[in-house]
Amino acid sequence: MQDSLRQMNAMLESTLSTLRNAAAFDELPGLYNRQYLQEALEGEVARSVEFGRTFSLFVFTITAWPRRPNRSGRSVQSVFPA
Repeated sequence: MQDSLRQMNAMLESTLSTLRNAAAFDELPGLYNRQYLQEALEGEVARSVEFGRTFSLFVFTITAWPRRPNRSGRSVQSVFPA
């Protein structure tokens, strides 16, 4: 009985990990999404406060999408027109 519960728990933890990754990752551009960024920033800000360190953030915008096909075979510009 204990072994069965341990196996089920391991399977559920693995499934939960897969779901968390799928929820945080956008397949089309191959990047993490806004929710993941928000959670990561909150954690980093909390860590900087805890250790009394300065927190810096560098943000940039991509204005020109590549014209080559992405992993799905579609051109990125066909999904994100300029």
